Amino acid sequence: MKKIRQDVVKSAKNASILIVDDSKVYLGMHKLMLGEMFLHIYTAVNGKEAYELWQEKNQDIDIILTDIMMPVM
Repeated sequence: MKKIRQDVVKSAKNASILIVDDSKVYLGMHKLMLGEMFLHIYTAVNGKEAYELWQEKNQDIDIILTDIMMPVM
């Protein structure tokens, strides 16, 4: 497994991420894995919800991680 550079982790601590996945299992797994790396984690279960959240929190979201195939796009 590749070692994570500490400078990357430190810069992520000030960032926020939006995770979008229709699978609540994967959504929870991503949130758990990335929870210690990012300052804020936002989640959405479909494209419409993600878009609405992005419009609301636009300036606060630095990264979007999304599933490729999802309902309600």
